[in-house]
Amino acid sequence: MKSWKFRLGIVAIFALGVVVGAVATGLFVRHRFSNFGFVRPDQAVSHIMGRLERELKLSEEQRHAIEPIVADGFTKMRALRARLTPEVEALVAETSQRIKQHLDAEQQRHLEEHYTEVMKRWRIYAGPGAIAPGTASPGAAAPARPQGK
Repeated sequence: MKSWKFRLGIVAIFALGVVVGAVATGLFVRHRFSNFGFVRPDQAVSHIMGRLERELKLSEEQRHAIEPIVADGFTKMRALRARLTPEVEALVAETSQRIKQHLDAEQQRHLEEHYTEVMKRWRIYAGPGAIAPGTASPGAAAPARPQGK
C-alpha cells in the first residue's frame, strides 16, 4: 500500500513541477515580449544597444559611436511605419472584403472576428509609433491611432 502512495506522490510532484514551469515560462514570455511594441524611443535604443553590446562585445568607444546611429534608425523606422500604416490597414481591409465574397454567413462572421483581432494587434504592436496610451516619453505626444474598424 505504501508503494503506490509513494509512486503517486512522485508523479504528483513531477506533474506539479511541469505545471509550475509552464506557467512561469508563460509569464516570463508575456512580461518580456508583450510590451515590446510599447517602448519609448529611449527604451528601444537601450534594448537594441544592450543586445549589440552583448553579442558584438562593443568597446565603450564603439558604443558611443553606434548609439546615435541606432537612435536615428529607430526614429526613421517609426516615421516609415507611421507613413505606411494607413496603406497596410486599407490593404488588409480590402483583402478581407474580397475573401468574404467566397464565404457563407457563419464563415464571414468568423473572418470578421479574426480581422478585428488582427487589426487590434496591428494597432498595438505595429501601428504608427506603436506606443500605448500613457507610455510616450515625457514631453512627446503619442501619435493618434485610427479609431473603429
